[in-house]
Amino acid sequence: MACLGSLNFDVLSTILEYVDDSSPRTTKGSICAVNKRFNAVAQFVVHRQKTVDLVDSDSARRLIQRWLSDPRTLQGIRHLTITGYFMHDVPVSEQLETWRLLAKLVTEISNLKVCAYKARHQPPLVLLEALHREHPKASLRVFYYERKDASMGPDDPDELALTSSPALTSFSGSIWSSGSQGFPDLREAAMRRIVATAPNLRFVSITQGRSGCVAFVYSPEQMDEQLEKEKPFRTSRPSSSVRTLHLDGFGSSEQMLQEWRKTVNLTLLENIKCSRGAPDKSFFQAAPTLLPNLSHLSVNFQAYHSYATDQIAAAAQTYLITCAPLKAISLWSWNDYIPLDVVLRHGTKLTSLELHERETTEPEPPRRTLSSIEIKEVCDSCPHLKNLTLDINRETSDGKDETINPPKYTELAAFPRLDCIQLYFDLGIAWQDSGYNYPAPFSGPRQASPAAGNSPSNPLTVDDDSDDDSDGPVPVAPSAPEHHVPYVKNLWRTLFAGKTSSKQLDVKNGEVERKPGVGYPAGWVIWESSASSHWRVLPNERDDRMDEPVLRVVKGPRIAEADGKMD
Repeated sequence: MACLGSLNFDVLSTILEYVDDSSPRTTKGSICAVNKRFNAVAQFVVHRQKTVDLVDSDSARRLIQRWLSDPRTLQGIRHLTITGYFMHDVPVSEQLETWRLLAKLVTEISNLKVCAYKARHQPPLVLLEALHREHPKASLRVFYYERKDASMGPDDPDELALTSSPALTSFSGSIWSSGSQGFPDLREAAMRRIVATAPNLRFVSITQGRSGCVAFVYSPEQMDEQLEKEKPFRTSRPSSSVRTLHLDGFGSSEQMLQEWRKTVNLTLLENIKCSRGAPDKSFFQAAPTLLPNLSHLSVNFQAYHSYATDQIAAAAQTYLITCAPLKAISLWSWNDYIPLDVVLRHGTKLTSLELHERETTEPEPPRRTLSSIEIKEVCDSCPHLKNLTLDINRETSDGKDETINPPKYTELAAFPRLDCIQLYFDLGIAWQDSGYNYPAPFSGPRQASPAAGNSPSNPLTVDDDSDDDSDGPVPVAPSAPEHHVPYVKNLWRTLFAGKTSSKQLDVKNGEVERKPGVGYPAGWVIWESSASSHWRVLPNERDDRMDEPVLRVVKGPRIAEADGKMD
């Protein structure tokens, strides 16, 4: 039998990449000290992922120059991330020099696999040319795309290079307005041209919206001029490569689908997500024809009631009953529209299920959550489920009434294949909006139910699992973050105790994805934006500390009790 030391360089490098993904410190420490051969391979592995932050342009240039002088770094880099933005006082000459050095770095790297572009600038032509010339098989992933100028015409060299880039595989753009963005506003037209033209683009996510107290309204003459200016951006055929389309702020209707089929061949689409914007029954009526190959569906039904609720619900249920089995379903504000049994018709194929009822300012009725019996139904109906998102309503503000095995968590722990559980805890904006003044998350005034047990030493609160369990007492987290950290870690132990592989628990305190609306924000909006948070609990890298999970802050304020903040 061959030992690790006898494997060739590439095979050993691949093995160490898996080790480095799960435990980077092991690669940099123990593996480098095994012997000269392991050290040589590990030196390349530890340089696989590098990040350049443009916020401090002087430091960024020094960092790039240091990498350029180290052959091991240039041979090891596989994933390069460019993030940040140039400060307003950085001269144009220094910006150009930074781009030149970045292009040189891309040229000198031996085997770049992925370039993740997260900078708040358009990808420059010099960088794209270097990527296309030296790494024709590399993948370019563009995040947060924003044009230099909303009114810029169709002939910008940087944008044209991105539009035809064979490396572009993922594209995310923002069309956000706060007052006037200039006239004409050609951002959507430009982004849709990129989506339709890039030959190897697979993933697209575009967000549009408006915030602030100032609105800009076009006159009829300006509307005509806007349409005329958009004509040079139009393409003759839609993209045939895109398989995932996420649209935020465009609503969900047949009109939206008909408009986007000019940009993307919807019949080839496998994944569509429609978040924010009014839903319409026509979306579900047109979906069987326009989206025949769909396997992933994500729809936000909005947290308000309209005159058409019953019609939308009927159309959505009919679609979910008659369409081919879906692999992933994500429904937000869904309780008034879709019964659980309709969702579970897809259970034998489902690998991902997200059922989230958004928190509102209305204190009554309380947000409906799945009962422990319903969670068991999900478990029994979805044997292949790997990712699950559910809501948990808080019940007390102090966390004193706690017992060991809450039925809901017990049922969640019984899922055989779950790799990731995401839980949304309510933040208490209804009480904040009603005049209660409490600064910290999970310090709302709801009182404990008499059905809850009294055991201060235990980590979790239990419900009584009665017939109205979905609206009755449910688990509650402690009020202070320093108390919430051990609570969440205990929750991870309850859900994943004794299970192998990398199990992940995401806890979202409040609506961390909520975007600002039009007008001056209400008090609860300001409070929610500062108090909401997203925490991630992961297994410990050390084998002898598997019962000591690590908590990271993904979004929200830093807390001293956490083990770190996600990049």
